[in-house]
Amino acid sequence: ALIIAGGSIYYLVYVVKPESQVSKEYNQFVQQIDTLEREPVPDDPIQKAIYYAQLGQNYEMLGNYGPAINNFLKAQKVIDDNNLSDQIVYYQAIADTYQENNDTVNARKYLELQKKHLEAFLKQNPGDEGTRAAIKEIDRRLGEL
Repeated sequence: ALIIAGGSIYYLVYVVKPESQVSKEYNQFVQQIDTLEREPVPDDPIQKAIYYAQLGQNYEMLGNYGPAINNFLKAQKVIDDNNLSDQIVYYQAIADTYQENNDTVNARKYLELQKKHLEAFLKQNPGDEGTRAAIKEIDRRLGEL
């Protein structure tokens, strides 16, 4: 169920990305960051990782890549520290943000980590065509870097 939730989060974060309209959406992302930063960081590891990822996403949407990357890395560290990578990872988000920030070395590093993660998942679920397609897309992107 959490793999599906992770996929839904990925879909909402990366596929339904709104086009940027400066003032109204800019304020929306600033308000989201402000709201999140006033909340206590959750204790539950999955919730904590999602919290940092939401901060990262909002900073990314503002084009503020330094804090975006830092928060995505914090989210991934929570996942790694708690052995939760079977449920959710943020390699793709980290790679995308590095690529948006023109850091192709780190973008490549995290795309390769995402590919390894997907390949391991595919070994467990050999019929998963969505994972196969995602690996193909990562290969395409790696070829362009």
